[in-house]
Amino acid sequence: MLLGPGAPAASEDDEAVDLPFAPEIGGATSFHDAFAVGVLEPRGKSTNAGVVLVGATLSTGKKIDLGAVHGDVLAPHPVGNGAALTVVVPDGAPHGTLLRLARIDDPLGAAHVTWGAELLEGNDDSDAFSLESGEKSTLLAWDDWDAKAGHSVIRAVVLATGDVAKATAPSVLSGEHDDAEAPALALRPGGFWVAWIANAKRAPDRKERREAQDPAETSELEMGPRYVVLQPFDDTAKPAGAPAVVTPKDGHVMGFDLGVARDGGAIVTWRDDRAVPGTAGGSVRLALVRADGSVEPRVITDDDVGPGTPSLSMDPAPLPAVQGWLTIANDADALRLVSLDGDGRALDDLAVEPNLGLATVLAARAGMVLVSRPAGKGVEIQVMTCGKGSFAVSPAAP
Repeated sequence: MLLGPGAPAASEDDEAVDLPFAPEIGGATSFHDAFAVGVLEPRGKSTNAGVVLVGATLSTGKKIDLGAVHGDVLAPHPVGNGAALTVVVPDGAPHGTLLRLARIDDPLGAAHVTWGAELLEGNDDSDAFSLESGEKSTLLAWDDWDAKAGHSVIRAVVLATGDVAKATAPSVLSGEHDDAEAPALALRPGGFWVAWIANAKRAPDRKERREAQDPAETSELEMGPRYVVLQPFDDTAKPAGAPAVVTPKDGHVMGFDLGVARDGGAIVTWRDDRAVPGTAGGSVRLALVRADGSVEPRVITDDDVGPGTPSLSMDPAPLPAVQGWLTIANDADALRLVSLDGDGRALDDLAVEPNLGLATVLAARAGMVLVSRPAGKGVEIQVMTCGKGSFAVSPAAP
């Protein structure tokens, strides 16, 4: 399904305006035998939020309009719960970002949208948030500045699954002394895994102190150590175990991803940068965190790591051997792929997958994956079949 220039207009009243940005892709989830993904699209002179569904029963795909949004915000994030979708739609506000909750009943059919609670994310430097839904409850987490503590924290609200109207008061999930950012959520038996990046306090070295005193010095300052913390919570967002430091405390984690292992544990993959943040170089690691909190690290690659963050897609209805895939770009921006078993062990070598090209893997289920890829000034959303070390366009893909 194509979004952006060349795609069918949402209505005859839409004004064709060549805005300076392409559609943006948000969170994605499997939903029955289809996939749902949040999108932001130029619409006339404004930006509209929506959810796109693609899959075997949708020959041309389906777009559900969620109305205009304001400001520079992230795209929506849907999660499935039974016959409905719960969606977070970020929207600009005078003192930060509103996280607006909506429920979409019968999304594959009539698609009735009901709006619910609105949470103020705050006016800090980050708009990051994460959403996950279990049988009993749905958890929405975001990072926010705590003026009293003097650092960033992970806040969260809980809703009964399927009920978007009533959220609990926000609580802090991160540790009392953690300068925490970039929350990620995954399901676990009886609740949720919650992970975040903690910024370690670090005294400036002599060179940095000199540069702080002399504005003529223009070299980049090294960021302090950053590491991933993971903690289990129950379905009411109460701690169900102690937090575990998954990555080395002296590392420089620039991004990570979180998935579920076959025994209900967690799989964390991350990129560690030793040079300028976000550029080529560094290393990619993965760790299995078992239910008892033990951490089993695994090496993915120290070689030819391009810019960007590793992406982890665990399949909730896996093939006999393959339960997930990890992708990371190389120096030439070609996407490399490795297949994983349910404990995060590599089943083949990390290698370029030609059929992926510049695609981003968004979600997986039952040997099918949802990907997005640039298409001129637009974005193409496509379903592919996947196996051990290989991807192919699905014959049923719209």
